[in-house]
Amino acid sequence: MAATTPYKKIILTADDYGAIDFIDTGILNALSDRNINCVSAFVCFYDSKKRMETLVQKQNEVKADHKVGIGLHFSLTTGEPITRSDATGLVSHNGRFLSPRKYPFKRVTKAIGQFEAELRAQIELLGRWLGGVENIDHISNHHGVVYVDDDLFKVYARVVAEYKIPMRSPLVWSKAKLPFINAYPILTPPGMRPFNPLTRYGIRELQWVWEVFEAVNYRRRVRIAEQLSIPTPFCNNDCIYGLAFKENIERMLDQYVDRDMATEFMFHLGEADLPEGHHYDKISAPEGIDNRYFPTRKEESDLLRNMPLKDVLKARSIDPIVYRDL
Repeated sequence: MAATTPYKKIILTADDYGAIDFIDTGILNALSDRNINCVSAFVCFYDSKKRMETLVQKQNEVKADHKVGIGLHFSLTTGEPITRSDATGLVSHNGRFLSPRKYPFKRVTKAIGQFEAELRAQIELLGRWLGGVENIDHISNHHGVVYVDDDLFKVYARVVAEYKIPMRSPLVWSKAKLPFINAYPILTPPGMRPFNPLTRYGIRELQWVWEVFEAVNYRRRVRIAEQLSIPTPFCNNDCIYGLAFKENIERMLDQYVDRDMATEFMFHLGEADLPEGHHYDKISAPEGIDNRYFPTRKEESDLLRNMPLKDVLKARSIDPIVYRDL
């Protein structure tokens, strides 16, 4: 009997393209270095189209030896709605999307029709820019708010399935019971499993607190995606943000040794040449893009530049793919 070929795949994604130069520069540099192969991009800023043109140009520059997938980073928490005046239930008084802090889920679910219309508008806009919806590599969601609320997720999954777009997994690495190195044990309450940095951020901001107590819902949403035949990786790695050091990445990649799986490693990148005495967390950013974490983004960019990631993956027989390869 022929041996089964191991299935060890990884998607290396950079989030948040299309908001500001600091983030875009980090992502474009990582593409030039062939260190990431997927980009999740916004379409909801005034200059999104111009920024997308730059990203597509970079995709074409590297395509001879590096496949890049461009996906939609669907937003409800930064930028402005594509549907404009028809999205009154999704915006604050200034016409911009509602803040992620203490996100008003009840208000948004009451405007579920506006939510669906905005989702379709963002998908179709990116589809036009890329020459067809079939060229959208994947869809993700800024701040993950649609993964928290059942009503939002069901509509989100139904629409994504209709457009036949692969989707970021509802299951995250830390809830999939896959290990990672926690560098901040002092922040872990006695007797409790260490929180990853994103969860700690949520608790500090009094948002997403429910995420800690609804871990079981992740798997329920995975089942919804499976029932709709939406391609997703096994899980999305949420344990890099704030933990961007070589030993942590290697520890997580070691989990492939005894497993056949496809996962997504999600990076948040940023780079800028700053004058002496200036700090990354002082760079201006729109609501919904937290500049307090810009030093962390620079750390992730430095990690990718300095870590021989291709060699690390090759040594473990892990193949980089884009979502459309699932």
